[in-house]
Amino acid sequence: MRITRLRIRAAAYAAGGTAAIAGVAAIAGVAATSATAHQGRAASGPIQILDITGTSGATAIFGTQETLGMQAAANYYNKRGGILGHKIKIDIVNDNSDPATAASDASQYLSGGGASKYTMVWAGQEGTTSAAIIPIVKKYHVYTTAVNDGNGQCQKGSNCPNIFLQAGDLSAGEAADTAALKKDGFKKIGIIQEQGTYDQSEATYMLPDLRRAGIKYTVVTFPPTAVSLTPEMQTLKNDNVKAVFAMTLGPAGGYVLAARAALGWSVPVHFDVAGSTVNLASLVPKGTSLAKVWETEQYCENIKAKGINWNLMKANAPSAPAGDIECTIAGDGWQAIVMLADAAAKAKSLSASALIKATSTLKITKGLVSSPTACWTRSNHEDTCQDAGFYDIVPLGNLKNSRLYPRKS
Repeated sequence: MRITRLRIRAAAYAAGGTAAIAGVAAIAGVAATSATAHQGRAASGPIQILDITGTSGATAIFGTQETLGMQAAANYYNKRGGILGHKIKIDIVNDNSDPATAASDASQYLSGGGASKYTMVWAGQEGTTSAAIIPIVKKYHVYTTAVNDGNGQCQKGSNCPNIFLQAGDLSAGEAADTAALKKDGFKKIGIIQEQGTYDQSEATYMLPDLRRAGIKYTVVTFPPTAVSLTPEMQTLKNDNVKAVFAMTLGPAGGYVLAARAALGWSVPVHFDVAGSTVNLASLVPKGTSLAKVWETEQYCENIKAKGINWNLMKANAPSAPAGDIECTIAGDGWQAIVMLADAAAKAKSLSASALIKATSTLKITKGLVSSPTACWTRSNHEDTCQDAGFYDIVPLGNLKNSRLYPRKS
């Protein structure tokens, strides 16, 4: 799910349901400004943020954690007088981890002048839901952010004139992975790919990189509902690949390693940045070999990283973020509010047009974000400060308190 710069995608989608409203603030009772002015706040009222996210369903772990990060940052700024003197309130709308519900929610809350109530929209908990919401928020021209767009459409800023993503260029992590595979001398690899929007985008960037690097590959895919990957790993073993690159999320990472063990295969396995957002060592049965396993590490997971004060985030969150993933997931929600605060300070305004203009040349360097720097440009509305150097390829480790530690440490 750096993350985000984490580019998160759904492991599965639960059946859609009636969207429920919960959160820090209720929508009723705040007077809206005119749609033309589009101030996103009442004249003397709070800044309202519409958080469309999955607090239930298949990707609820992402929605709940990102929202905790946003709530923590809102509390942090509110204790300091808010943003431009306005306190922050967050309206949370549950999309049940379903893209169709997310799009419907966005239309419902932004239509009929509703967009003028909101200073900012959080567009979904992961790439597929965000991609469904983006056309809606683009239509209403409300200042919008999310982790990622699922398919890289905001790399061209003109496609997303009012939308800014916390994740960087989709190709950056894949470029780092390809470079590592080439450095280790692999000439033929297998790719085991979870089916989903993010994986398809990842492959779009990585496969050409592999060809340029002279690395041959065999791709096998599996559905998010799979609970065993032994047949897929058997296919790769039969093809005599020399390493396996795993594009997985959550439990699927454990299925890859369990399948390798079941086949008695000692092939090196390299996990992408999405697979590395969980503690992989905890996903396999006791006694499963964890030798020759590598993972793509994001900056905020590195024990040497000097990014956000995670104790500060946890101290301001209404409840504790979920241990191992607070860095890569909750941190995206935190950074979204930091981006809003910095853009407002630069623009000296909370209007959508002023915030969009300010963010289009915004650079955050004051240490409140997990990366060394976060920045956006007029031509690219993803964090352009996150390049391939933002990632490290390291031996399998354990995530503790938002940092990656060597195994057995």
